Amino acid sequence: MKNEYSIILLIALVIITCILVGSGVATFPNSPILLPIVFLFICLLAFTHVDIILGCLILSMLLSPELVVGQVPGRDIVVRLEDFIIILLMVAWFATKALRKDESFVVKTPLNFNILLYALVFVLLTGRGMIAAGVDPLKGFFYVLKYLEYFMIYFLTATFIRRKSQVKLHVILLLATFAIVNIYAISRIGHDARLSAPFEGNAQPNTLGGYQVLLMALALGLFLHIRSGLARIILAGLVLLTIPPFLFTLSRSGYSAVFPMYLTFFIFVPSKRVLLLIVGIITLIAGLLFMPEEVGSRLKYTFETTQTQEVKPVKVGDIRLDSSASARIRSWQEVLKAWRMQPFFGYGVTGKGFLDGQYMTTLVDLGAIGFLAFIFLLGSISRQTINVYRAVKEPLLKGITIGFFAGHVGIMAHAITANTFIIIRIMEPYWFLAALVMVLPQIEVRDQKKEPALERPAGHKAESLPELVSLGERM
Repeated sequence: MKNEYSIILLIALVIITCILVGSGVATFPNSPILLPIVFLFICLLAFTHVDIILGCLILSMLLSPELVVGQVPGRDIVVRLEDFIIILLMVAWFATKALRKDESFVVKTPLNFNILLYALVFVLLTGRGMIAAGVDPLKGFFYVLKYLEYFMIYFLTATFIRRKSQVKLHVILLLATFAIVNIYAISRIGHDARLSAPFEGNAQPNTLGGYQVLLMALALGLFLHIRSGLARIILAGLVLLTIPPFLFTLSRSGYSAVFPMYLTFFIFVPSKRVLLLIVGIITLIAGLLFMPEEVGSRLKYTFETTQTQEVKPVKVGDIRLDSSASARIRSWQEVLKAWRMQPFFGYGVTGKGFLDGQYMTTLVDLGAIGFLAFIFLLGSISRQTINVYRAVKEPLLKGITIGFFAGHVGIMAHAITANTFIIIRIMEPYWFLAALVMVLPQIEVRDQKKEPALERPAGHKAESLPELVSLGERM
């Protein structure tokens, strides 16, 4: 019972901390002393309670307000709470490695080489673009910095998550954040034409749709594997809670990602195929009978054209596409023409702006070399995640792994018509989960052998979190 109180208290502290800091940033966005205060506060937590600061990182991924601190051509320079958290975690990381010189500086995971290769490629090719292809140096620098930050989330998570109790805690926080975002989105139905995540300066329904696909996959993966009846009811409720706001994003990219995500479970969890088939049929019938008018209109609009469209409609067979889909396809055609001018090295990140489609954007920005490095990275994530799923035995860990893999498949489909792999609110939880999955085999082995995890900086309290939550215990 004492341990249950400890975990409840820890989660409460995480939420209260994030609410206080977020409220301060939102209430006093231009205060000259606010940022130093926030920085010092997070610094204190980073060196004393790493689990709290990681929890704050999870919550801030979707619930952090944005602070404009400058501008680059065509965009504002925006700072978010997690930017400070990542900096402080890096400082804690460096301090830990300095004190323990016998440890490798970068924790070993199956994705290290692929990540570092891709990062090196886009850094070098963007530098080349600044010199030879017209990339604005300031704009290119900040975008590259943001992309590198995603990888820092991966390495920091892999470094500090070393116990099963931590895995349980942070998965619960990921799902709790997901529930908060869904509740907020539901509250906006009827007020906003298309739903978006909290604190979005401009509505980004595709972002919310992609995020929901990723976290819905995590919830479904856990539902299919864990044995606790109560936990499964909660997870099923969370998935059902997601459906209304997901539909009202009116995001066709999100809709298109659901089928490959769901099909992944059908293929890789054969013991649950009957259940998945029944649920899929019921969902399809319910969707046809009770589909909101706005959703039906949005889907029909894809194949409707009018005489007033500024963009000449694109025909696929005998079907004419709407202006949005037609404009996307014509922009891809223009991109391919530009790519032929720089086929191997591309123009660098931001060199040709941003298109509706991650693969086309990567091709024109990084050329064939960068595109292959990107595909190599995605393929490695797929292969290594499947390896982890086959290696781990505990239902909780298998659920997390297959949930992430299904989300990964959905995100790759989402990226066909959106810049999914550079969207902050999708990529931050994505890389956090990727790191979590890659260290699960070591965590399971350590737990089975009951070997102590590597020591933490002085004052770290993760050791006091064991076998902690009744929900976690049932998992």
